[in-house]
Amino acid sequence: MLRPALVAIGLFSVFTSHSEPLFVPGQYPTIQAAIDASEHGDEIHIAPGIYRELLDPENKSLTLIGSGPEQTILSGDLDGDTLADGTILNYQNEGADVLPFITLDGIAFEDSDAGLRMFRAAYLDISNCSFTRCDYGIILPYSQYADSFTFGVDVRGSSFQGTGGGMYLTRTLSLTIEDCTFNNMTRQTIYVNTEAFSLSRSTFTRGRDAGASVYTASGSIQDCVFEENAGRSANGHGSNAITMSGSGELKLVRNVVRNNGDQSSEVALRISGGDEIITISDCTFNGNRGNNDSAVHATGILHFDNCSFTHNVANNVGPINFNAATVTPSVISNCVFESNGEIQPDNTYLPRGGGGLCLESGVLVIRNTLFHNNLATTAGAVMFGGYNMSCTIENSQFHGNRSGSERYSSAGAIYVGGVSSSNSLGLTNSVFIGNNAEDGYGGAIVASRRTLVSNCTFIGNKSKNGTIAYLESRHSTILNLQPSIFDSCIAVPIDNAPIFTANNETLDYGAESNLIADHIQSVGFVRIPTHGGDGFGDDPRTPDFDESVNDDYGDLRLLPGSPAIDAGGNAKLPRDIYDLDRDGDFDELLVGFTDLAGNPRFVDDPDAPNLFDSAGLTGPIDLGPYEFQPVAGRPLRR
Repeated sequence: MLRPALVAIGLFSVFTSHSEPLFVPGQYPTIQAAIDASEHGDEIHIAPGIYRELLDPENKSLTLIGSGPEQTILSGDLDGDTLADGTILNYQNEGADVLPFITLDGIAFEDSDAGLRMFRAAYLDISNCSFTRCDYGIILPYSQYADSFTFGVDVRGSSFQGTGGGMYLTRTLSLTIEDCTFNNMTRQTIYVNTEAFSLSRSTFTRGRDAGASVYTASGSIQDCVFEENAGRSANGHGSNAITMSGSGELKLVRNVVRNNGDQSSEVALRISGGDEIITISDCTFNGNRGNNDSAVHATGILHFDNCSFTHNVANNVGPINFNAATVTPSVISNCVFESNGEIQPDNTYLPRGGGGLCLESGVLVIRNTLFHNNLATTAGAVMFGGYNMSCTIENSQFHGNRSGSERYSSAGAIYVGGVSSSNSLGLTNSVFIGNNAEDGYGGAIVASRRTLVSNCTFIGNKSKNGTIAYLESRHSTILNLQPSIFDSCIAVPIDNAPIFTANNETLDYGAESNLIADHIQSVGFVRIPTHGGDGFGDDPRTPDFDESVNDDYGDLRLLPGSPAIDAGGNAKLPRDIYDLDRDGDFDELLVGFTDLAGNPRFVDDPDAPNLFDSAGLTGPIDLGPYEFQPVAGRPLRR
């Protein structure tokens, strides 16, 4: 925390200003002459023109007002040779006890070592200014002799561009940036150590260094665009757009992060937190590239909500790679992961694991999320491959994801592995259609750790070794698929491949409470998926478009009379025996009490036979992710 040190040091400057502003060149021929004649708190108005001066403000509180950055230009190039000759506004106040208030409005700073340099300030207010070809536009450097700090910095409606960097602030209590642009910078756009950070309605484009680095107790980034940045950090722990680390609450809302990075660059967003939740909501991550990961590298307690990740690719993992907290779950909800992975041949990428995301450690809940047409060598959609990991996936859809390279393919959709024997996955109320590990293992799932699957539907998944699941032999695994619908011959079976390959592992799929259909028509879906001969790849968010020819994902709600209605055995439903969500309840039903459509579970259809006892619930559960909802005692065809 910065506050105790800052409050204990320094006095604000006392205003003894003239009653009237000072004018350049009307009253004073140069800006420095006006500064020399000024008192604390004075306003200096600068007329249009180019002023080649290096200014010493003498630690005074000053307001400098220009006629706009297009007209009032302060240049650090004194002789016109396009080279910087020093700092334009240089507060040489290292160790000063009096803290100036600095206000800049409507001024351009160009071709300088720094536009504004200071060691200490009470408050800095910058609006409608531009900083072009400055090593740093604004710099509050580290001092080996005394604490460098300011109580607050506000920057609004300003631009930072060209060779050099944006802001470098070693210590400030707060930094607010609104309506600013950072363009074509060759050094960091922002470096700040602060207690409170707010960035809104700003754009960061075509940066070529390590991006912005923000170290804050709490902060927010809202309504910003990060585009075509391709930075590299010296230690490999930065980002090409923004690095944000905080001990308190962090929020990223309605941001667009697109087309950042290349094959050798850092991830677009690197974010880490402490015990508070990091919220990333309503954000778009599109077309980002990276060496290890592409869109987000995160550590802590993450809540992603209503975000989309499309066309991102990296060498190692998918768009999200994170180490979650091990006690409080991270959550991914209402998100879309679509068409991530690939590039080649042979500009490579792919990536190696987790086309949508990779969880390296911790506790994660995924709900109401779509994984569509993602690609990786292992785990086309989601990879759980680290340590001390548990995950619950609820009410989600996996469509047309693929694993594989020229040499190897494993887990068309999900891989459950890792180094810890306690790693576990619970999977409920979800749909797997057309996922593919055709020449490898596990069309939908490869499990080498504890895996519980309840009330899911598997259709058209392809693999020579387990069209639904492949259980790796090197770890003890329980794959509990009850009650679930899965179908080994939906369209055309692949060489009569088995639906499971267990390799002497423990496999309990409860055949008496599952429906293994020889013909998909026998299940009784509202609409049967059909890919129209062109392979799975239709957009599942527009299921009614051209459905007669290419309805890849159909409508898997149950029709009246379906053998899946009331066919589940409630007593056999898997419980959360590993406490996957870390809520302390080991006896709760994994499936929950609502289905994939948000309708109630355990609805007893009076016109359907009950194959099993309700086990104290309102009715026997239906197989698959959708519960049939009879109306007035009589099912209606939908």
